[in-house]
Amino acid sequence: MDNMNPRTPFRATNHLGLGANARDLLHARSPAAWIKDQIGASTTVAGMPATRDQIALYQDSLRARQEARSASIAPDKRALKLRMAQKSYRQESRDAVTRTLLLRLQQSTMTEAPVKERLALFWSNHFTVSRLDRPQIAGACAAYENEAIRANLDGHFAELLVSVVQHPVMLLFLDNAVSTGPNSVLGKRRSRSGINENLAREILELHTLGVDGGYGQEDVMALARIITGWTVGNTRSRRYGIEPGDFGFLDLIHEPGTQRLLGRDYADQGLDQGVSALRDLAAHPSTARFIARKLVTQLAGDTPSDADIDQVAAVFQQTDGHLPSVHAAALNLESVWEPAVRKFKTPYELLVSALRGLDVVRPPGAEGLLHALATMNHSPFFAPSPAGWPDTAGHWSSPTALDQRISWGVSIAEYLGNHFDAPKAAVNMLDPSSSARLLTAIDEAASPTQGLALLLASPDFQWR
Repeated sequence: MDNMNPRTPFRATNHLGLGANARDLLHARSPAAWIKDQIGASTTVAGMPATRDQIALYQDSLRARQEARSASIAPDKRALKLRMAQKSYRQESRDAVTRTLLLRLQQSTMTEAPVKERLALFWSNHFTVSRLDRPQIAGACAAYENEAIRANLDGHFAELLVSVVQHPVMLLFLDNAVSTGPNSVLGKRRSRSGINENLAREILELHTLGVDGGYGQEDVMALARIITGWTVGNTRSRRYGIEPGDFGFLDLIHEPGTQRLLGRDYADQGLDQGVSALRDLAAHPSTARFIARKLVTQLAGDTPSDADIDQVAAVFQQTDGHLPSVHAAALNLESVWEPAVRKFKTPYELLVSALRGLDVVRPPGAEGLLHALATMNHSPFFAPSPAGWPDTAGHWSSPTALDQRISWGVSIAEYLGNHFDAPKAAVNMLDPSSSARLLTAIDEAASPTQGLALLLASPDFQWR
């Protein structure tokens, strides 16, 4: 990469990292080496609470509320006990969400491997879970990302897929934890089918093949039957060896028999039946192209070329979905390095790139940053659907959204005040080859606060 202009440190850090700053520009003097060092390692968040603990918190709250409802005490005292149990859980849940989201945000603002962090955020959005109307997973979404996604970016896509689908948060988010085969032991007792197809449908449509990947409703139902029994433990499941909050396979609710998926028969081998199906989906040519399109869109603009998609898809297939190889292929595309190729920053990218560029990595009142993201409609793990957040400029650049961004930029400028050296920061955060006039305007601003507001609100900074 080094000998090919315009493969510059600024392009590497601003477009492929999480925004240019003095530290990253120094480390990326050799863009190729800087990127290569990042794409072969995991990027887990230190200190992130475990999923098991967060889900157990919710399960404990359910028990407390049930006990309150059935307590043999006066009705008014019972109602008070129930309110106290509900209030206690809401506070604990809010604290857990805030703590985990701030750990994640700190990872993004402080990481020495911003390209790897970008890839982690890409895959987290690809395998979206949302805490919207999902109190049972609200405090565990960041833990899911940490355990299922960040820890698996140095392996193959098949391993990442299996890890995601088996994760308790995904199983709860898409209702597979209670999916029950009609011919299973418990299914027969209930004399009705309890199969839930939500997770199976999203695996095919959003995680692997894509909506045009060649599957039909019969394949959705076959996969749904295959992954019955993939569940999340609670106190009752301990008798079957599944601890509360953990993933487990429960044969009692697994639909028995051979299932036919995409023209291939999968014999009933319990848990292995589902693992085999997922591995074959991961190796499908439609999956390679679907993943390639999304990854190239993330790195090479909102309208990627078929040639670029084909190139990355070919590497995906040749390497059995080896993620470092696929990432390297996408990052090495000529179009990724063209100055004319730009991506409009999401609110999260805008906030992170500002904090990194301004070297404000531990801002006081950090909860205000989460409020800012909520105001800009990009609160982490709050996507409106399992499809995740859109990755094109049209979604993020409405007049209202632009006003919110400008308002946030002004508030940051006012917070940092007139002692901040805005011109010095701007030299690193903007491309001098295309932002000369803006740099002059910032330098000549009536005050550092005004100059900083001008920097953060500028179109040059809104795009990467």
